Amino acid sequence: TDDERLFSLAKKAFQDFNSANQKAHSVDKMLQKGPFCDHGVTVNEVLKIPAMMYCYSGNETYLNASKNRFSELNRLYMLPDGVNVSQEFVDGNSYFMAHESCDIADYTWSVGYLMEICGEGKYGDKLEKAVFNALPGAVNDDFSAIQYFSSPNQIVAARNSTHLKKWCNTTRMAYQAHHFPECCIGNIGRTMPNYIARMYQSFDSGIAVSLYGDSVYDDGRIKITQSGNYPFGDFINLEISADREFMLKLRIPEWAKQFSVNFNGETLNKTPVDGY
Repeated sequence: TDDERLFSLAKKAFQDFNSANQKAHSVDKMLQKGPFCDHGVTVNEVLKIPAMMYCYSGNETYLNASKNRFSELNRLYMLPDGVNVSQEFVDGNSYFMAHESCDIADYTWSVGYLMEICGEGKYGDKLEKAVFNALPGAVNDDFSAIQYFSSPNQIVAARNSTHLKKWCNTTRMAYQAHHFPECCIGNIGRTMPNYIARMYQSFDSGIAVSLYGDSVYDDGRIKITQSGNYPFGDFINLEISADREFMLKLRIPEWAKQFSVNFNGETLNKTPVDGY
Protein backbone atom coordinates (compact mmCIF):
# COMPACT_ATOMS: atom_id res chain seq x y z
CA THR A 1 0.00 0.00 0.00
CA ASP A 2 3.04 2.30 0.43
CA ASP A 3 1.49 3.38 3.72
CA GLU A 4 4.50 4.58 5.72
CA ARG A 5 2.66 3.89 8.99
CA LEU A 6 2.78 0.16 8.27
CA PHE A 7 6.53 0.29 7.71
CA SER A 8 6.92 2.17 10.98
CA LEU A 9 5.02 -0.59 12.77
CA ALA A 10 7.15 -3.22 11.05
CA LYS A 11 10.39 -1.49 12.09
CA LYS A 12 9.20 -1.25 15.69
CA ALA A 13 8.18 -4.93 15.73
CA PHE A 14 11.53 -5.92 14.19
CA GLN A 15 13.45 -3.92 16.79
CA ASP A 16 11.46 -5.55 19.59
CA PHE A 17 12.04 -8.96 18.02
CA ASN A 18 15.80 -8.35 17.90
CA SER A 19 15.87 -7.24 21.53
CA ALA A 20 13.91 -10.28 22.69
CA ASN A 21 15.91 -12.87 20.72
CA GLN A 22 19.51 -12.19 21.63
CA LYS A 23 20.20 -15.90 22.20
CA ALA A 24 19.07 -17.22 18.83
CA HIS A 25 17.41 -15.03 16.22
CA SER A 26 18.68 -11.47 16.48
CA VAL A 27 20.42 -10.08 13.41
CA ASP A 28 23.76 -10.32 15.22
CA LYS A 29 23.18 -14.00 16.00
CA MET A 30 22.06 -14.76 12.43
CA LEU A 31 25.29 -13.21 11.11
CA GLN A 32 27.45 -15.63 13.11
CA LYS A 33 29.02 -18.82 11.78
CA GLY A 34 28.79 -22.14 13.56
CA PRO A 35 26.21 -24.33 15.30
CA PHE A 36 22.99 -22.99 16.78
CA CYS A 37 20.07 -24.70 18.45
CA ASP A 38 16.43 -23.71 18.58
CA HIS A 39 12.96 -24.89 17.61
CA GLY A 40 13.37 -25.93 13.98
CA VAL A 41 10.09 -24.51 12.71
CA THR A 42 10.90 -21.16 14.31
CA VAL A 43 14.35 -21.17 12.68
CA ASN A 44 12.74 -21.64 9.27
CA GLU A 45 9.98 -19.10 9.89
CA VAL A 46 12.26 -16.27 11.04
CA LEU A 47 14.90 -16.95 8.39
CA LYS A 48 13.07 -14.69 5.94
CA ILE A 49 12.30 -11.75 8.24
CA PRO A 50 15.58 -9.78 7.99
CA ALA A 51 15.58 -10.24 4.20
CA MET A 52 12.04 -8.89 4.03
CA MET A 53 13.08 -5.89 6.13
CA TYR A 54 15.97 -5.32 3.72
CA CYS A 55 13.48 -4.93 0.86
CA TYR A 56 11.95 -1.88 2.52
CA SER A 57 14.94 -0.46 4.38
CA GLY A 58 17.84 -1.12 2.02
CA ASN A 59 19.96 -2.23 4.98
CA GLU A 60 22.21 -4.93 3.52
CA THR A 61 23.14 -6.19 6.99
CA TYR A 62 19.61 -7.55 7.25
CA LEU A 63 19.91 -9.38 3.94
CA ASN A 64 23.30 -10.80 4.91
CA ALA A 65 21.81 -12.08 8.18
CA SER A 66 19.18 -14.11 6.34
CA LYS A 67 21.65 -15.39 3.77
CA ASN A 68 24.16 -16.43 6.42
CA ARG A 69 21.59 -18.21 8.59
CA PHE A 70 20.34 -20.05 5.49
CA SER A 71 23.91 -21.01 4.57
CA GLU A 72 24.71 -22.32 8.05
CA LEU A 73 21.40 -24.19 8.25
CA ASN A 74 22.24 -25.97 5.01
CA ARG A 75 25.89 -26.57 5.91
CA LEU A 76 25.29 -28.01 9.37
CA TYR A 77 21.80 -29.48 9.52
CA MET A 78 20.58 -30.48 6.04
CA LEU A 79 19.10 -33.95 5.45
CA PRO A 80 19.37 -35.70 2.05
CA ASP A 81 15.72 -35.05 1.11
CA GLY A 82 16.24 -31.28 1.09
CA VAL A 83 14.94 -30.13 4.49
CA ASN A 84 16.93 -29.55 7.66
CA VAL A 85 16.99 -31.64 10.82
CA SER A 86 14.22 -30.61 13.19
CA GLN A 87 13.09 -33.13 15.77
CA GLU A 88 11.32 -30.20 17.32
CA PHE A 89 14.82 -28.67 17.62
CA VAL A 90 17.64 -28.03 15.19
CA ASP A 91 20.34 -29.99 16.98
CA GLY A 92 22.86 -32.36 15.41
CA ASN A 93 22.81 -34.18 12.10
CA SER A 94 23.04 -37.93 11.53
CA TYR A 95 21.62 -40.65 9.32
CA PHE A 96 18.71 -41.47 11.65
CA MET A 97 17.43 -37.92 12.22
CA ALA A 98 14.22 -36.36 10.96
CA HIS A 99 12.30 -33.15 10.38
CA GLU A 100 8.73 -32.09 11.04
CA SER A 101 6.29 -31.66 8.16
CA CYS A 102 5.92 -28.04 9.30
CA ASP A 103 9.56 -27.54 8.35
CA ILE A 104 8.88 -28.58 4.75
CA ALA A 105 6.33 -25.78 4.45
CA ASP A 106 8.28 -23.13 6.34
CA TYR A 107 11.67 -23.90 4.78
CA THR A 108 10.25 -23.60 1.25
CA TRP A 109 8.34 -20.45 2.26
CA SER A 110 11.51 -18.71 3.44
CA VAL A 111 13.71 -20.01 0.62
CA GLY A 112 11.15 -18.66 -1.85
CA TYR A 113 11.54 -15.19 -0.35
CA LEU A 114 15.33 -15.40 -0.63
CA MET A 115 15.10 -16.55 -4.25
CA GLU A 116 12.96 -13.56 -5.19
CA ILE A 117 14.86 -11.02 -3.09
CA CYS A 118 18.38 -12.12 -4.08
CA GLY A 119 17.65 -13.22 -7.64
CA GLU A 120 19.91 -16.24 -7.20
CA GLY A 121 19.01 -19.61 -8.69
CA LYS A 122 20.58 -21.61 -5.86
CA TYR A 123 17.57 -20.82 -3.70
CA GLY A 124 15.27 -22.17 -6.40
CA ASP A 125 17.36 -25.35 -6.41
CA LYS A 126 16.75 -25.76 -2.68
CA LEU A 127 13.04 -25.04 -2.96
CA GLU A 128 12.67 -27.52 -5.81
CA LYS A 129 14.55 -30.28 -3.99
CA ALA A 130 12.42 -29.94 -0.86
CA VAL A 131 9.13 -29.92 -2.78
CA PHE A 132 9.98 -32.88 -5.02
CA ASN A 133 11.65 -35.00 -2.34
CA ALA A 134 10.72 -34.16 1.24
CA LEU A 135 7.08 -33.31 0.52
CA PRO A 136 6.05 -36.53 -1.31
CA GLY A 137 7.76 -38.57 1.41
CA ALA A 138 5.70 -36.93 4.16
CA VAL A 139 2.21 -37.42 2.69
CA ASN A 140 0.14 -40.19 1.17
CA ASP A 141 -1.06 -39.94 -2.42
CA ASP A 142 -4.09 -37.71 -1.81
CA PHE A 143 -2.74 -35.69 1.16
CA SER A 144 -5.37 -37.23 3.45
CA ALA A 145 -2.70 -38.49 5.85
CA ILE A 146 0.75 -37.19 6.72
CA GLN A 147 3.70 -37.88 8.97
CA TYR A 148 4.55 -35.54 11.83
CA PHE A 149 8.23 -36.51 11.48
CA SER A 150 9.84 -37.63 8.24
CA SER A 151 13.20 -39.38 8.00
CA PRO A 152 15.09 -40.27 4.81
CA ASN A 153 16.11 -43.60 6.39
CA GLN A 154 12.79 -44.68 7.88
CA ILE A 155 11.86 -48.21 6.82
CA VAL A 156 8.62 -48.83 8.73
CA ALA A 157 5.78 -46.32 9.12
CA ALA A 158 3.50 -47.70 11.84
CA ARG A 159 1.88 -46.30 14.97
CA ASN A 160 4.78 -47.46 17.12
CA SER A 161 7.64 -47.14 14.63
CA THR A 162 9.07 -43.72 15.50
CA HIS A 163 12.75 -44.47 15.99
CA LEU A 164 13.88 -41.10 17.40
CA LYS A 165 15.14 -41.48 20.95
CA LYS A 166 12.94 -38.85 22.59
CA TRP A 167 9.85 -39.89 20.61
CA CYS A 168 10.40 -43.64 20.45
CA ASN A 169 7.25 -45.79 20.09
CA THR A 170 5.00 -42.82 19.35
CA THR A 171 2.79 -42.28 16.30
CA ARG A 172 4.77 -39.34 14.95
CA MET A 173 6.18 -41.20 11.93
CA ALA A 174 2.95 -43.01 11.04
CA TYR A 175 0.77 -41.70 8.21
CA GLN A 176 -2.34 -40.36 9.95
CA ALA A 177 -5.16 -37.92 9.29
CA HIS A 178 -4.34 -36.15 12.56
CA HIS A 179 -1.41 -35.67 14.91
CA PHE A 180 -0.96 -33.84 18.17
CA PRO A 181 -0.35 -30.99 17.97
CA GLU A 182 -2.19 -30.27 14.71
CA CYS A 183 0.41 -27.84 13.34
CA CYS A 184 1.79 -30.12 10.61
CA ILE A 185 -1.70 -31.07 9.42
CA GLY A 186 -2.59 -27.42 8.89
CA ASN A 187 0.78 -26.40 7.48
CA ILE A 188 1.55 -29.11 4.92
CA GLY A 189 -1.00 -27.73 2.43
CA ARG A 190 1.10 -24.57 1.98
CA THR A 191 4.08 -26.40 0.52
CA MET A 192 3.04 -27.05 -3.08
CA PRO A 193 1.53 -23.53 -3.37
CA ASN A 194 4.94 -22.21 -2.22
CA TYR A 195 6.36 -23.78 -5.39
CA ILE A 196 3.58 -22.74 -7.76
CA ALA A 197 3.38 -19.15 -6.53
CA ARG A 198 7.10 -18.59 -7.22
CA MET A 199 7.42 -20.15 -10.67
CA TYR A 200 7.63 -16.73 -12.39
CA GLN A 201 8.96 -13.32 -11.31
CA SER A 202 8.68 -9.99 -13.07
CA PHE A 203 11.51 -7.47 -12.89
CA ASP A 204 12.18 -4.11 -14.55
CA SER A 205 13.34 -5.47 -17.90
CA GLY A 206 11.55 -8.80 -18.13
CA ILE A 207 10.44 -12.11 -16.67
CA ALA A 208 12.31 -14.85 -14.80
CA VAL A 209 11.21 -18.48 -15.02
CA SER A 210 12.55 -19.75 -11.70
CA LEU A 211 10.65 -23.02 -11.22
CA TYR A 212 9.42 -25.40 -13.88
CA GLY A 213 6.13 -27.20 -14.47
CA ASP A 214 3.26 -27.10 -16.96
CA SER A 215 1.69 -23.69 -16.44
CA VAL A 216 0.74 -20.34 -17.99
CA TYR A 217 2.07 -16.89 -17.11
CA ASP A 218 0.01 -14.01 -18.51
CA ASP A 219 0.26 -10.38 -17.42
CA GLY A 220 -1.73 -9.01 -20.35
CA ARG A 221 1.38 -8.05 -22.32
CA ILE A 222 3.55 -11.16 -22.04
CA LYS A 223 2.22 -14.70 -22.16
CA ILE A 224 4.40 -17.74 -21.47
CA THR A 225 2.92 -21.23 -21.83
CA GLN A 226 5.14 -23.88 -20.31
CA SER A 227 4.86 -27.59 -21.17
CA GLY A 228 7.02 -30.72 -21.07
CA ASN A 229 5.69 -32.57 -18.01
CA TYR A 230 8.49 -31.42 -15.71
CA PRO A 231 9.90 -32.97 -13.53
CA PHE A 232 9.15 -36.20 -15.39
CA GLY A 233 10.25 -35.01 -18.85
CA ASP A 234 13.73 -34.14 -20.11
CA PHE A 235 12.65 -31.08 -22.11
CA ILE A 236 10.89 -27.86 -21.15
CA ASN A 237 9.00 -26.03 -23.87
CA LEU A 238 8.15 -22.33 -23.57
CA GLU A 239 5.72 -20.82 -26.08
CA ILE A 240 5.97 -17.04 -25.83
CA SER A 241 3.88 -14.20 -27.18
CA ALA A 242 4.48 -10.56 -26.31
CA ASP A 243 3.77 -7.02 -27.53
CA ARG A 244 7.29 -5.83 -26.69
CA GLU A 245 10.86 -7.01 -26.36
CA PHE A 246 11.86 -8.22 -22.91
CA MET A 247 14.61 -10.13 -21.12
CA LEU A 248 13.81 -13.75 -20.30
CA LYS A 249 15.75 -15.37 -17.48
CA LEU A 250 15.72 -19.16 -17.12
CA ARG A 251 16.94 -20.89 -13.98
CA ILE A 252 19.49 -23.58 -14.77
CA PRO A 253 19.32 -26.14 -11.93
CA GLU A 254 22.60 -26.89 -10.18
CA TRP A 255 22.08 -30.60 -10.81
CA ALA A 256 22.01 -30.06 -14.58
CA LYS A 257 25.56 -30.99 -15.62
CA GLN A 258 24.62 -30.42 -19.26
CA PHE A 259 21.90 -28.20 -20.72
CA SER A 260 21.05 -26.40 -23.92
CA VAL A 261 18.71 -23.53 -24.72
CA ASN A 262 17.11 -23.33 -28.16
CA PHE A 263 15.21 -20.30 -29.45
CA ASN A 264 13.19 -20.75 -32.66
CA GLY A 265 15.43 -23.68 -33.59
CA GLU A 266 18.68 -21.84 -32.90
CA THR A 267 20.95 -23.00 -30.07
CA LEU A 268 21.97 -20.11 -27.82
CA ASN A 269 25.41 -20.11 -26.22
CA LYS A 270 24.82 -18.67 -22.78
CA THR A 271 26.73 -18.92 -19.50
CA PRO A 272 24.56 -18.88 -16.36
CA VAL A 273 24.89 -15.89 -14.05
CA ASP A 274 23.66 -16.40 -10.48
CA GLY A 275 22.06 -19.64 -11.62
CA TYR A 276 20.08 -18.07 -14.54
